[in-house]
Amino acid sequence: MTLDSTIPITLSNFLSAATMTYAQHLTHGLPEPPIHLLYPSIVMFVVGIIGNFYHHYLLSNLREKGENEYKIPKGGLLEFVICPL
Repeated sequence: MTLDSTIPITLSNFLSAATMTYAQHLTHGLPEPPIHLLYPSIVMFVVGIIGNFYHHYLLSNLREKGENEYKIPKGGLLEFVICPL
């Protein structure tokens, strides 16, 4: 992995971890939410899994049989990735 892709990926992972840690710190000591979050969480998980399958489908159809050239993935949320393969 080259330095020009290592730095943005590392920075993105660090900022994600820092944001989650800070958000957890902000909620420390607050009462539990009055609603049960299990069912919305399951819905979000299923939507995420469906999104993963869809994007894997897009990636699997990038090249026709016998092609060897590199292609940048397009479609769906692949337009917004930090480091396209």
